[in-house]
Amino acid sequence: MHEVLVVQPVVEKLPLKITSLDAQEHKLVVGTETGSLLLYAIEEDPFAVTLLESRVNPLSKPVEQCVIIAIAGAVAVLSGAVVTFYDLNTLAVRAQLDTSKGATLMALQVHTEDLNADSQHAKVALCVVVKRNMVIYDWDGTNFVQQKIIPLLERPRSVHWVGENIHAGFTRNISCINSTTGAVVELYSFKTSLTTAAFETLGGLRIPKLSVEPMPPDSVLITRENVTISVQRNKPNVEGARLEWSSYPEDIAYMGAYAFALIPAGVEVRRFRTSTIVQTVPIPGAQRMLLASGIIYVASQSCIWRLLPLDFEDQIEQLLATNQFAEAQSLIEEMEYSSPEDKAANIIRVRGIYAHHLFTQERKYEEAISILKELHASPIDVINLYPELSSTDSGVNVESLTSSDRRALQLLMNYLTEQRTLLAQLKSHQEYVSQQRGSAPSENPALQETLFLCEAVDTALLKVYIEVSPALVRPLLRIPNACNVSVCEELLLKKNKVDELVDLYRGKGLHRQALDFLKSQASSPDSTASELERMVQYLQTLKFADHLQLILEYAAWILQKDHEEGMKIFTEHFDEIDPLSTQRIIRALELLSTDAVLEYLEYLVHELHNATPDIHDRLIIGYISKLKTDLLATEGLAGPMLPARPEAGPRSTKLTFWDYRKKLGVLLETSEVYDAERILALCPNDALFEERALVLGRLKRHGEALIVYVEKVRNFQAANKYCEAHYDPDDDRSRDVFLLLLELYWNMYSKGNYPLADILSFLSVYGAKMDPIKALSILPLTLPLRDLTGFFDKCLHDMHRSRNTNEIVKSLLKAEGLQCKAQRLSYSTKRITIAEDRMCSVCLKRIGSNVFTSFPTGAVAHVYCATKES
Repeated sequence: MHEVLVVQPVVEKLPLKITSLDAQEHKLVVGTETGSLLLYAIEEDPFAVTLLESRVNPLSKPVEQCVIIAIAGAVAVLSGAVVTFYDLNTLAVRAQLDTSKGATLMALQVHTEDLNADSQHAKVALCVVVKRNMVIYDWDGTNFVQQKIIPLLERPRSVHWVGENIHAGFTRNISCINSTTGAVVELYSFKTSLTTAAFETLGGLRIPKLSVEPMPPDSVLITRENVTISVQRNKPNVEGARLEWSSYPEDIAYMGAYAFALIPAGVEVRRFRTSTIVQTVPIPGAQRMLLASGIIYVASQSCIWRLLPLDFEDQIEQLLATNQFAEAQSLIEEMEYSSPEDKAANIIRVRGIYAHHLFTQERKYEEAISILKELHASPIDVINLYPELSSTDSGVNVESLTSSDRRALQLLMNYLTEQRTLLAQLKSHQEYVSQQRGSAPSENPALQETLFLCEAVDTALLKVYIEVSPALVRPLLRIPNACNVSVCEELLLKKNKVDELVDLYRGKGLHRQALDFLKSQASSPDSTASELERMVQYLQTLKFADHLQLILEYAAWILQKDHEEGMKIFTEHFDEIDPLSTQRIIRALELLSTDAVLEYLEYLVHELHNATPDIHDRLIIGYISKLKTDLLATEGLAGPMLPARPEAGPRSTKLTFWDYRKKLGVLLETSEVYDAERILALCPNDALFEERALVLGRLKRHGEALIVYVEKVRNFQAANKYCEAHYDPDDDRSRDVFLLLLELYWNMYSKGNYPLADILSFLSVYGAKMDPIKALSILPLTLPLRDLTGFFDKCLHDMHRSRNTNEIVKSLLKAEGLQCKAQRLSYSTKRITIAEDRMCSVCLKRIGSNVFTSFPTGAVAHVYCATKES
């Protein structure tokens, strides 16, 4: 139950007995048992009641009924079985209806769209029941003129106008009487419809009162005993809603969603749709009730009250405060709103509050969230059901969670996951619309609201994951998300979720914050190698093209702390690197460490197979600089001295002079792109002779290279191998490389520094790769021919081999020529007949006299078609 009506006294302790009353706008007319009329004015703000006029009837007949006719400025009074009209302002007698003698009831009808009293276009009709007749009067502007008399079979107990029809209540039925034609149609009969058969067999008891009240828009309320039913005018004898009062009512009224009955205990209020009793207003001695201008007036013998209806909004708030949600929703559904949207919004609000009650008070989590989903409630409303999640601090104590709490969080997790998908689709659509309209996202309020919801949903989902399913936190942060950085950052730090916090920074593009956090972790006294490794892994995921400056900034600190880990940033990076970024990295590493830049250059050359000449030159120059530094550190009396070779045993991880020299030699020998002239200029003249020889060989300055091998380092085997590597009979500069070496050997022999046997052995091995005449011109004439037997054998064998090879090739080419000639003769002797109907095999048109060609299969085609087809 809740409060619908508020009692307000209007007239108290009147010394006259009240028999009738009527009210309209701010005027109240009261009729008494002595025939007196009282006119009151009611002011609302502030509330005040003033007696304007009073009139005493000299006949002293009770006023049975009074009706205010505002348009006519009069009051119709039924007293002494006759209707008399009084002035509404002075209560002076205007006229009396002589034809109304014997009247028992009257009813007024006003047809107008403008209810102002000064309107001259209103149609006013008055129905007066005179014995068994119904007399109809019309207002002509000055007087009521009789229009029609409708005879009846029985005297009505109550009458009411509804449009052009008059509803009359008789002893056992209700009839509808047309005021124009006089046609009478039975609307409802108690003989066949009600179960109260005792009405027909009451014996000496009085017949119960039968009353009728109009019910907008097209129904009437019929009351007999303590039962009220509704009947539609277009459905006679069909019972609608049914109300059973707690006692026999004296008067009935209907307003909004409620029906009101005046019973001995006071005024009883019931919901019309459900017949539920809502309120009982105790009014002692109440005898009559009137509904006028939306206000209920109740009168006893000496007092008058008015019952003011509370605003529907206040009634709904009462119901919500007492958790009567179904009653509140039902009331809203029966209310009239300015628009359907307003009604729907109020229903949604009530159901939302009901869902909140189910969730927080009854712990019916599934039902509550189901209701909110049906209402398409904002995710914010659902999140607010969890106060510990809606705040910036999670505040959820995992140890204190009950099974019911965990179930609630699990439901929220599922709900937020669904909403996340829906919001992503909505966001994509709104962004597409903004793009099509050419407007910025900030100019789209709907998109901004969606982005706000995405942030709230993702942030709440992260909080739930942390408590319910921690394994899902990182997958959420690794995909595009709208988590609030400041809130999630504080929460993850509180929960010591280091990896998750890094994923949050990475997903939001806050790489500097992530690296600063990782740096602080790696710099702490309790840090281990894993913290530094985590920082390296983060840098490896950044793209060089977008974040190179940031990478170089933090890589410098890591290289100082751990060179090996720092180099992994560049040598184990997952992103492809462009030439410009490569040069920037090299320049940055050159400022940090020679070893670092050499290691990175080695990675580019050997791992990425970078063929940029400048890269190879830089690496070679780096090696040479390293070697020069070591040579200068071990300089002796006669010049630079080679450092001692490392002794046998476990090797140090630090590279030695010989390691760098080996790398330099391999690179000089294998690289095809370095600038040999530039490198030669950097090679020292008093050291690194083998490396200098390799560079000279690249320049095809074989004489100088062989001099280095023979005279500088006296490595004759290396000299022989050099000649084997650079000999090219088709290259003028490399064809006589063995002759150059032979000449050097003979000069050394002449000086007594090289044995003759080795020279003769050299001639017997490589004689075939030298011009015999040039070779003999180098040798002295005094050299015995028998010593040159091996040389001559080698040369003659090579000459015979070359001649035999040429003969074989000549024979093969001759045989191939003969085959081609025979095949040509075969084709040239073949006859092709071109008839009138011979068709081209390509275009399927006649060959005719056009130029044609023939395929090996025998098919013919136009020359143009055959060329196009090929």
